[in-house]
Amino acid sequence: MRAAAVFAHEIGYPLNLCIDINWTRTWLGDDPDGQVLSHLMELNRKWLKPRYCEVFAQIAVRENPDCHPNTHILVHCPPAVLSQFKQQLRSALSDACRRLDKGAIKFTPVGSGNATLQATLGKLDYMCKGISPEEAAVLGINPIAQGSIYGKPYSISQDIHRAARRRYAEGAEG
Repeated sequence: MRAAAVFAHEIGYPLNLCIDINWTRTWLGDDPDGQVLSHLMELNRKWLKPRYCEVFAQIAVRENPDCHPNTHILVHCPPAVLSQFKQQLRSALSDACRRLDKGAIKFTPVGSGNATLQATLGKLDYMCKGISPEEAAVLGINPIAQGSIYGKPYSISQDIHRAARRRYAEGAEG
């Protein structure tokens, strides 16, 4: 995940917005299999990529501490369309969950609006606190148990995933 965040930053699409979803504050109460999150990621891609970004850069991490399921998302959103993007996402989440209570979704600019690579990686490390102790040791993260989840614990958009990074590197060499 760190390599994807670094890549996004290096090619000019820094992960500048953090979105936190508290599933217990939605009518659904949970997204146990991650299908709503997958749907939201696809809607985000369809909204951002054709109009505002050549590269769709997004990382999402699911966790379930103390049976309070939530999701953290880092995404690149051009500042000029940030308010429209927030409205679109809030509307899509409301449609998918039928109802959102206050506090169901929170938007926070990475680095207080200065999305440096250091700020992005710091936020990503926080998001990844629930990874295995072995993976945490490699990254220098203090792991904290985040409960059981079903399905994929994290997702990375295709444009910054391993295969895309490999293609980009091969193109730069040739």
